[in-house]
Amino acid sequence: MENGIGKIIIAQPDINFPDLAPNKPKGTGFASVFKNMLTEADSLQHKAENIQQEFLLGEVQDIHTVMISAQKAAVAFSLVMEIRNKLLEGYQELIRMPL
Repeated sequence: MENGIGKIIIAQPDINFPDLAPNKPKGTGFASVFKNMLTEADSLQHKAENIQQEFLLGEVQDIHTVMISAQKAAVAFSLVMEIRNKLLEGYQELIRMPL
């Protein structure tokens, strides 16, 4: 049976549990990703506010830049809120499950 026929190959699942994978790099979990999304949405909101202020002061002449930055901030906030809503729905579903 040296040609590989008849050998049993056991597939090992690629699951990384926190307790079993001590070498897993930090900052790659869902909480870290969600925190980064919140930070990015916040920075986009601040950037949009700054550009709007600059437009009102006459430093920025292009209204398109103002509108695009405001829309980017709105889309980022909507994404974060949708993810939050889905997480909350999932949590509520788990709470309703009988033991």
